[in-house]
Amino acid sequence: MSLVSRVMENKRAIASASVVAMFSGALLGLVLWYDGEATADVVLNDSGIWVTRASHG
Repeated sequence: MSLVSRVMENKRAIASASVVAMFSGALLGLVLWYDGEATADVVLNDSGIWVTRASHG
C-alpha cells in the first residue's frame, strides 16, 4: 500500500486534522499577538489607603 493510496482512503481524516491544525494555529497566533489589558500599579503599603467597614464604625 503506497502513501498515495493511503491519502486517498483517508481524505476525511486528513481534512478534519487540517482544519483542527489551522484553527489551533490561528488561535495561538491571536494569543501571541494580544497585548493584554492595562492595569493600575497601586502601592498599598504606604499608609495612604485606609480600608474601613461602615457597619463597625
